[in-house]
Amino acid sequence: MRVGTFNIKVGVDSSLAQIATDLSRLNWDLCALQEVGQHWSLGTSLDQSRYLGSVQGHRHTSFMPLLERAWTLDPYRGGPFQFTHYQYQSSPPPPTRAYGYYGIGLTTHGRVTSVQKLYLPYINDEQRGAIIITWSPLLSLPPLTVITTHLSVKVDERLRQVHKLIEVISNISGPLLLIGDFNDTPLSQTLTLFTQLEGMSRLASDEYLDTFTFSVTHPHRRIDYLLGRGVTMLNYGVATNVKSSDHFPLWADLTW
Repeated sequence: MRVGTFNIKVGVDSSLAQIATDLSRLNWDLCALQEVGQHWSLGTSLDQSRYLGSVQGHRHTSFMPLLERAWTLDPYRGGPFQFTHYQYQSSPPPPTRAYGYYGIGLTTHGRVTSVQKLYLPYINDEQRGAIIITWSPLLSLPPLTVITTHLSVKVDERLRQVHKLIEVISNISGPLLLIGDFNDTPLSQTLTLFTQLEGMSRLASDEYLDTFTFSVTHPHRRIDYLLGRGVTMLNYGVATNVKSSDHFPLWADLTW
């Protein structure tokens, strides 16, 4: 299976149509998305996760709203951009013209048998979260737990979020994939803590620190990752030819 992660910045660096074109060409079986909107004030006003999943031919789409903005709070007129942190217990209310949402998404081929949306601790940065699915893409493969996240840019909050995810992962059995934008570098405490988990290793990453994923205009950091347990990586790459966002997409061919 080919899996990938892409921080799309709600398409404002190019267009959502260009993001869709790039993703359709990448031909992933599972696509993790960060900075994706659902009728958000910036970018194309629609359910971006569902649209980007459909152009890839994916059957399943999960979107997790993390920020909420009233349409009356126009960021282009009348003052600073304002939003509220958004949490829900089961499923979000249907979108209306009154509000827009911003968060993370996950789209896939194959069958998804369970979906969990986990809010992560934060202090004064943005609300962060993780989508956890059980994915069965082929009858010949056992179910795979996939966790996608977008961690905080602030060190103290990011480490709190890492510890919460480690707690969750420690209670999950079987093969597992952790994928997304970690906002940290390969030699950081974030990566050290994750890879200290029993059986967890870096996928689509190695000792070569020149496979940068950020930024497109000035590549200088690796902050997007795929980590796995009970998963074998066959091939991977950073799609440096894709320049529709401020991140390059990261992908890997996996089996388990």
